[in-house]
Amino acid sequence: MLLDLRDFKVKLFKRVDSIPEILNKGYYPSIDGLRGISILSVIFRHFSLNESWGVWIDGTIGIHIFFIISGFLITTLLLKEKISKGCVSLKNFYIRRTLRIFPVAYLYILTLIVLSNIFDFSLSSKSILTSIFYLKNFPIASEWYTGHFWSLSVEEQFYLAAPIVLITSTNKYIRILLALFILVPIIDYVGFHNIGIFYSVRWVHVLTFLFLALFNQGTLYILLGSLFSILIFKKIIIVNKNSSYYLSAVLFLIAVFIHFSYLSGSVPYLSSTIFAVLIAFVIVLNLTENNLLTWILSNPLLVKLGILSYSLYIWQQVFTSDQPWKKAFIYSDSILFNLFALLITAYCSYHFYEVKFLALKKRFK
Repeated sequence: MLLDLRDFKVKLFKRVDSIPEILNKGYYPSIDGLRGISILSVIFRHFSLNESWGVWIDGTIGIHIFFIISGFLITTLLLKEKISKGCVSLKNFYIRRTLRIFPVAYLYILTLIVLSNIFDFSLSSKSILTSIFYLKNFPIASEWYTGHFWSLSVEEQFYLAAPIVLITSTNKYIRILLALFILVPIIDYVGFHNIGIFYSVRWVHVLTFLFLALFNQGTLYILLGSLFSILIFKKIIIVNKNSSYYLSAVLFLIAVFIHFSYLSGSVPYLSSTIFAVLIAFVIVLNLTENNLLTWILSNPLLVKLGILSYSLYIWQQVFTSDQPWKKAFIYSDSILFNLFALLITAYCSYHFYEVKFLALKKRFK
């Protein structure tokens, strides 16, 4: 892969009028494989919360990779539609997103309400409402069973505004992205380290908090994935099919190490951005089929897990820790039992429920 810095500014704001050859494929198994690895990190981290070996499992890395993939793919699809058709149907875009995200999420919430009545555990109305309206990234109500909706909330809020700006003016979208990449770390540091007016004046503190709730680290990961897609369309990043066979695997391992170090507090805030950039490069490199990591990620088992990753993510919260049925029957708190039950639930959820909405989604391509 060649990153051409000559005439960078001219290329960055040049009009996009063609789809790069590397993005012409409709499906990339390696991206689903990367999703497969990501969901495994989340599942095993949640299973390990009460285990001594949990300190060696980095679960947030999976969420962060999901964010980067999401930003990259959504931007790619929107720009391809704009170039090939001359315009983008926002109506169809939002219908597709709704059909993909809402059905299983709301089925999970309904199931959770039923389980709370059967097993008599606490589930507040605030927690349910903030999940339904995708406001879980705000500290309105917090509890375990809907806690994972924070990441869905971040993505949904991204979908509300970003696509509109992107298709209206890609160059304006780029300027906003660059401004956010600079501003958010600064505001995060100044606003929450008792520095000056950002902490002493209440309304400024509130506005700062709201800003960071909307444009948090998760949002920045999505936007960085989005930016990398744009850089390919702008031909600033050119994918070289003859790049090193081991390069993407090495970058991935470095990114994992940096992320783990960042979580342990031994690496400064900037490391999370370096991690995101490395993962974005890994995604780009794996658009080709001639490297080691692509071969690993294209493994049928990982690809299948990637296809089921959204279903697994939605349902894993009740199976991985503090199960409602814990101690209700023999082996009820067994990791193997609950892992098997999770896989069966996600499989059935996808193949007997979600696919009906996915088939409907194709009508709004």
